[in-house]
Amino acid sequence: MRPASTLLLALVAAAPAACAHAPSAFERALDDGRLVEAARMFDQDSALWRDEDAVFRTAVARAMPGSPIYDPLHARAELQTFLARFPQSRHRIEAIRLDALLTQLQLLSNQNRSLALRADSLAERMDSLAARADSANARAAEQRKMTLQLQADLRRSEAQLKSVQDELDRLKAIDLRLSRRKRG
Repeated sequence: MRPASTLLLALVAAAPAACAHAPSAFERALDDGRLVEAARMFDQDSALWRDEDAVFRTAVARAMPGSPIYDPLHARAELQTFLARFPQSRHRIEAIRLDALLTQLQLLSNQNRSLALRADSLAERMDSLAARADSANARAAEQRKMTLQLQADLRRSEAQLKSVQDELDRLKAIDLRLSRRKRG
């Protein structure tokens, strides 16, 4: 009976360990890629916040671009919580690296937003300058047209003046001949 009782004791002792390794609904959801469901479970179950693997895996899922629960700010907060609660975790180095990457990502995102705002501002300024340039070009075209008109008027006036000058010279010549005839 000794071997049977030993076997029974071994099975009873192994049962809690086997139960501990049986994946929870949260772990199954993560493993199956049902990240939205897993995140909802994590957010609703405070017991999961005491499970270092749950906190770490949720933070990683939120940190991955393309993930349906991608939220780098939330992921950073979870990583900070993870590092504070589980400073001796086997995932500590990974968590520190991921947090550093997310910090850099956030800085780059902020820079991109700043650059996008600057680009928008510059585009608006360019549009404004283009409108002003169009207006100036229209005024310049109108002034060129007016200059050409004034030049044409000047040529007509010069031609008329020349004609009047020629007529005056002709009349002077007639007047001079008439005066010579009267004298002579």
